[in-house]
Amino acid sequence: MLERYIRPQWGAVPLVGIKPLAIEYWLKGLTRVKAGEVVLVSPKTKGHIKALMHRLWERAMLWDLLPLGRNPL
Repeated sequence: MLERYIRPQWGAVPLVGIKPLAIEYWLKGLTRVKAGEVVLVSPKTKGHIKALMHRLWERAMLWDLLPLGRNPL
């Protein structure tokens, strides 16, 4: 999930530059290539990606990379 979806989109963006609304829009339009055809990613996969990003956000706050606060994801 991290290498296939998250890092290509958000890898070059500083943590403080990642906004929750931008993540929501990105998740809604997330696609992948299946059998040479571009298709939307399933809701279950989007849920797994969002859960992973939630955990990453929690760790970033724990390691003082982001200010402590409510996790927006």
